[in-house]
Order: sequence, then structure tokens, then C-alpha cells
Amino acid sequence: MDFILEKAFSENDKPVMLLKIQEPSYEVNVWLFHPEIEMLDKALSTRWKDGAIKAGKSANSAVFWCSDSIEKTVSLMIGNDDETWDICIDLSQDNFIKILNELKKT
Repeated sequence: MDFILEKAFSENDKPVMLLKIQEPSYEVNVWLFHPEIEMLDKALSTRWKDGAIKAGKSANSAVFWCSDSIEKTVSLMIGNDDETWDICIDLSQDNFIKILNELKKT
């Protein structure tokens, strides 16, 4: 997995970070406002059954984050809510922590 962070602006001209997560077969773009970046710390300790963290937008939909401590993954779910999402990708916790550390530097 590769990722890129870019400074960008929302449709309302507010500063955001654009997170591009890339694999050979797909790319997911997540737009994050700075207060949402701070919320992502909680994703590592939030289980899906307890309610995922809502942070960011992708494909004009909300993005939800949660963790599976047994599988050691963080799920990124795109859709109306964390139960009826349309797209889900799993990141290793190690890769998520790398992304989180880079986001915190912005």
C-alpha cells in the first residue's frame, strides 16, 4: 500500500488534507478537515460494533473508521453510515499508523 497526502481546498474554499490510498488495483481519495484528523486517533481503539468514527468524505459520502484488534486492521468504510456502507477497505494497523503519523505533521 502506498499513500500520498496533499494540501487542498474543499468546495467551500476551506483547507483540507487529501489522503490518497493506493494499491495496484484501486485508489481511494479521502478529504479530511483538520479537526477530523485529530479524531482518527480513536479509530485504533474503536470497534465496529461500538460505532465507527466518522471522519472525512470520499465520493461525496461520509467515511467511517474502526479497528479489529484480532485481525490487526483498520477498516475505512464509505457510505451513508457505518452499517450500510458502499465501499470498505481494510488497512493493516501498521499502515494506518504510518498514515496517521504523517497526517499529524500537517
